[in-house]
Amino acid sequence: MDRFLLGLCSVFLAIGMVSLVFPDGVAAIGVVVLVSTLALLVFRQFTSEREFLTNLFIAALLLRILFGVMIHVLDMRDYFGGDANTYDFKGYALAQYWVGNLFPNDPVVIAATSKASPGWGMNYLVAVL
Repeated sequence: MDRFLLGLCSVFLAIGMVSLVFPDGVAAIGVVVLVSTLALLVFRQFTSEREFLTNLFIAALLLRILFGVMIHVLDMRDYFGGDANTYDFKGYALAQYWVGNLFPNDPVVIAATSKASPGWGMNYLVAVL
């Protein structure tokens, strides 16, 4: 696949994310760029097929981001994954607890900080973001 085409699609998708999903799109682009850069450095270090894997990774990432933006813009989170709403709710509660707006004995804070439930790491990730 042509590197220019991938770069052009990346730019258009980034502009779309920033304009359609502002301000969350800016934070999402920052996280994607950081994690993707680290992943590409690892992929390229340990393979002989550097160009192919880089192009494949970027193309798959662009498709995944496009799908995620469509889900967000068309408000289809309940259909494609209600867990995103739960992570958002618990992450927000955790962030509110960190800034002092919720008490430690609040049931939502207890649920968000519990490491006994699945997905507890996502609560912290969402709260940090």
